[in-house]
Amino acid sequence: MWRIELSDAALDETAYLRILNSEETERAARLRAGQVRMQFLAGRSSVRTLLGAHLGIAPEEVPIVAAEYGKPELSTPYSGRIHFNLAHSRSTVLIALSLTGPIGIDIEYLDRKTEVEEVARHSLTQHETSLMLSIDDIPARSRFFFERWTRKEAVVKADGRGLSLPLTSFEIPVDDASCPTPVTILSPDGLSQRTFFVRDIAVVEGATCAVATAGHTAGLRLLSFPFPNFASET
Repeated sequence: MWRIELSDAALDETAYLRILNSEETERAARLRAGQVRMQFLAGRSSVRTLLGAHLGIAPEEVPIVAAEYGKPELSTPYSGRIHFNLAHSRSTVLIALSLTGPIGIDIEYLDRKTEVEEVARHSLTQHETSLMLSIDDIPARSRFFFERWTRKEAVVKADGRGLSLPLTSFEIPVDDASCPTPVTILSPDGLSQRTFFVRDIAVVEGATCAVATAGHTAGLRLLSFPFPNFASET
């Protein structure tokens, strides 16, 4: 898993745009200048750089396409060789790479302005909501919500369906996800089940972060992307 801090990055839009394909360039053009635009540019350029290094091809030649539900993935002839996912919140961008199967990642800074009780109606089960409301301490209640939100987001991103799979359709079974914990969801056909393993990752102070993988993974490395020289090296 790679961490990028936009405050530390060499924010050279021209260097980033040289790496993107036409669809990504058009998407970037539709984004208002500012943090959201830089999240996209830095994230996509960085993932192309990392994938290209692994595949032995130039970053701009990495064939990234959208899967059925919109999740970016590699197309032929590299399909399935490496799985990846991106997440961002404020100035932090994360890239997760896996050689063993689908992966999903999410990060959220703890936002005291968020009405967690209201958002929980659309993202937590009734049982999870009851547990949250039983917490009297407001900061602790907020952390409870954001921890479950990021874990669930990581699961649906690993699955590939994103928010087309309702977050209220499954539960995160533990309070402490410091170790990989199995989470079971329904497959798209509604007849079978899929299991992903979710765990919390300590990335940055004041934020919750979780990663979900298709297998029970014991190995996870958190690295900082070498951004100070990124623009000049590309």
